[in-house]
Amino acid sequence: MGEQRKKRAAKIGLPPGTLIHIGEKKVEEVKITLVEYSAEFYSEKTLSSLEECPPIKETSTIKWLNITGLHQIELLEEVGSCFDIHPLVLEDILNTTERPKLENYENYLFFILKRFTLSDDGEEIEDEQTALVLGENYLLSFEEKENHFFELIREQLKIGQNLLRKSGADYLA
Repeated sequence: MGEQRKKRAAKIGLPPGTLIHIGEKKVEEVKITLVEYSAEFYSEKTLSSLEECPPIKETSTIKWLNITGLHQIELLEEVGSCFDIHPLVLEDILNTTERPKLENYENYLFFILKRFTLSDDGEEIEDEQTALVLGENYLLSFEEKENHFFELIREQLKIGQNLLRKSGADYLA
C-alpha cells in the first residue's frame, strides 16, 4: 500500500477537520518567510517560528507569510489559531491531493492551486499544491517545497514604485 493511501486510510473514521498531512514530505525543515510592504516600504525576513511574527491583522502594511513545507501539523494549527482559519481549510492545506478550488469564508478567501513542472531529469511531470488564504491586508501561502514560483513577485516587490507595491493583498494574490 502506498504511503498516501496509508495516510488516507488513517483518516477514516476521524472527525472532519482532523489534521493529518497527506502527501510527500518534500522538505526536511519548514521555512517561514515574512514579506511586509507598502508603497514606500519593503522588508523580507525568514522567521524561526510564528512567535517572531508581528501582528499581521492590525497593521497598515501588507503582509505576506509564506510557509514552505506542510508536514509540521503543530505549525499549521498555530497559523490557524492566529488567523482564525477554519479547521476544514487547514485539513485541505495538509491534504496535497486536493483538487483546485476557491472557497469564500467570512473574513478570507481560500484557494488551492496546482502547478505542474518537469522533473529534474525532464522525464516526468510533477504536480505541487499551493494553498492561499487571502485576508484584508494579508496573504498566507503554503507550498510543499522550495521553488522559484514566487521569485518574480518578490523581485517586483523589492523594486518598488509599481502597481504591486501600491495595491492591496488581493492584487498580490
